[in-house]
Amino acid sequence: MTEQKIEINLDEMTNYMDELKKAKAKTEFDLKQINAEIEKQEKILEALLEQTGVNEMTHGIYSFGWKITQRKSFDQTKFKSENPDLYEKYKIQKESKSFEFKIG
Repeated sequence: MTEQKIEINLDEMTNYMDELKKAKAKTEFDLKQINAEIEKQEKILEALLEQTGVNEMTHGIYSFGWKITQRKSFDQTKFKSENPDLYEKYKIQKESKSFEFKIG
């Protein structure tokens, strides 16, 4: 089995990574702006529901309203305070490795 060598033009690669990071930052900024506008419009629709005293409404092909969901979860804080020995016994630590590319 022969070893393959990887040749990389670091100037080209780092410049390209820089462009990608800038594009990602702009996209994330734009997405935050869009999400803020969606949230603003949802607040207006919520106010309409409250004014009319209903939980849901339909308009053409659109429907909107309150969806009630329930979930069960494990209360680690309570368990830890009431059972510190068991908490310590079953506590686990995980380690992960991630690649990081920084500019500057």
